[in-house]
Amino acid sequence: MSKTSVYLFVVFFAFPFIASADEGFKNFSITGNIRVKSQYVFRNGIVASDKPVAQGNITLGWQNGIYVDLWSSVKLQLGPNTKFGNEVNSTVGWFGKVGNGLKIDTGIAYFDLFPVPNLNGDDIVDFYGEVMPEKNWELGSGGNLTPFAKLEILWTPNGVVKAKSVPRVGLYHNLREGKWALNQKFDIAHYPSIRGRDTGVIVGYEVGINYAVNKNIAVGPTVKLSKPIGFNDRASQNIFGFGLRFAY
Repeated sequence: MSKTSVYLFVVFFAFPFIASADEGFKNFSITGNIRVKSQYVFRNGIVASDKPVAQGNITLGWQNGIYVDLWSSVKLQLGPNTKFGNEVNSTVGWFGKVGNGLKIDTGIAYFDLFPVPNLNGDDIVDFYGEVMPEKNWELGSGGNLTPFAKLEILWTPNGVVKAKSVPRVGLYHNLREGKWALNQKFDIAHYPSIRGRDTGVIVGYEVGINYAVNKNIAVGPTVKLSKPIGFNDRASQNIFGFGLRFAY
């Protein structure tokens, strides 16, 4: 576990409790989560770590829609060749309303992959844009559905990957009852051949149950399923996690 990863996770774990004593966040919001997961599987279905990892993010958002996000993954097992679950991602984006009753989330992300920290040609730059309706589809008291479509353009600094596109469509489902919340996500994405790997479709499903400890912090388990279609170099994966979410 690198010193940088340790420092990042000290910040992630300490921040919700430090910030809970401060009511001064008025012009911007701070949100994030901290979770321990059974393994780390990339969105394209490739297993980055088949051992437990700790993952977390902090997002700082302004009222004009601009936000910055820092996300980190830390492998919890020590020993040789155990750092492939380590990763640091930084993102700058904008989320807001556009014409015709739509909302858009767009920006650029830098994925600092193994070894971390080391900006090199194996890292990935991701230009992304996600579109969804301005109003959710109401399902009744406390529940709603939100369809979305997303396009990512990937490339690597060394030029090995040039403008590879990843289209994705799916649904968000949210349900709240008292202090309990149920959050689900279903999506389908097509991944092109990158670095000689197979091309195919990844079907993903994620569900989380959260209990609000107070107005800022909620805790609960998550389950994520990844189902590859058309690939010969990856298999279905189940990822289990537990942690907390915070919002200020």
